Amino acid sequence: MAIFLFVLFIVMPLAELYVIVQVGQAIGIWWTLAILLADSFIGAYLARTQGRAVWDRFNAQMAAGKVPAREIVDGAMIILGGALLLTPGFITDIFGILLLLPPTRAIWRGLLKKLAGRHPAGRPVFFVYDRVGPRGGRSRGSGSRPAGSPPPPEQPPRPQPARGAYDVVHTASFPYFSLLAAGAARQLGGYRIVADWHEVWSSDYWREYLGALGVVGDAVQRLCARVPQRAFCFSQLHARRLRALGLRGEPVVLRGEWAGSLERPSPAPAEPHVVFAGRLIPEKGAPAVVRAAVQAAREVPGLRATVFGDGPELGTVRAEIDRLDAHEVVRAPGFVSAQELHDALARALCLLLPSRREGYGMIVVEAASLGVPAITVAMKSSEPRPTRKPLNGIMTSEGIGGKMFSRNEARKMPG
Repeated sequence: MAIFLFVLFIVMPLAELYVIVQVGQAIGIWWTLAILLADSFIGAYLARTQGRAVWDRFNAQMAAGKVPAREIVDGAMIILGGALLLTPGFITDIFGILLLLPPTRAIWRGLLKKLAGRHPAGRPVFFVYDRVGPRGGRSRGSGSRPAGSPPPPEQPPRPQPARGAYDVVHTASFPYFSLLAAGAARQLGGYRIVADWHEVWSSDYWREYLGALGVVGDAVQRLCARVPQRAFCFSQLHARRLRALGLRGEPVVLRGEWAGSLERPSPAPAEPHVVFAGRLIPEKGAPAVVRAAVQAAREVPGLRATVFGDGPELGTVRAEIDRLDAHEVVRAPGFVSAQELHDALARALCLLLPSRREGYGMIVVEAASLGVPAITVAMKSSEPRPTRKPLNGIMTSEGIGGKMFSRNEARKMPG
């Protein structure tokens, strides 16, 4: 990687500068600039026309219910080729044209196919096995081994795939490009795909999040759902959305994602302290915690609140504290250590999470593991599973601050 970066950022610019100087001395600076400018216009034209053709093939494959693997690879090469042609320089222009023209693009595609099918010596092969023995016995497991070495001796041998170095590729659905890349190369690698879907956004939320570009995000998510895969979800809500996107097969809904202890917690003595923890982005609604804490402090003597986390909304949270003159009630220390957060949450009266979108809501699970109840807000993009009353908290449709709890009432909610 270090050699690649050295070539990309040091060797290539120097080589480009040398070629430009040589060409300028041969034909003149103005002709040189004219050629470079013409290259940029030609690159923009080729990228647009070739991109439109690939986009049409992409839509045709999608309409036929197929994964447009070739079109994804072509689209990536066209984007790279267009970027190279727009970059000043003759060397990058040559590579850009070779990536944009269909005949030479086919050669690149063939080279990629050969590279994807190779087994470099010593390359690790990650595998997941599920084997049935000669007498019907079943064995499962996972691990890794150098390429070419036999499977673990206690397991029956398994033939290697004809192409590719992996039996199974396991990836998360978001940020989508890893799943798309795995789907595009699947025919070359001969592996199966396992994907974790922590959340599936609705079309309405895509439009809210990206505005006019929301249709693009929605289309990319829909494409990911149609990649042949074994899909895992963590709630029925997202499983339903995934089916609606066109997933082939039935998603597996896991009942939880937690690496900690499964023993019933013994809650620590509660302090009059409310905790919010998470990345401070608009969807989390952290400024509402400040207003709710100020309102609740009027009815709960000595109540305090802490907003843990960092992000673009940290300034807004602190401005809200200043506006309400709530420095004695609420503090926002920003990012803190995991131990400090754990200690504060363990002694908290409750976790307050006015988020209108949660992929999984791990902080709610962490609070429950400490016997701390959670108060969340029912929104269209939220999944109410973690806080079904009377298990470990309350989900209110009245908004944070619209429902007040005394210290005793909050701690009576079973942990």
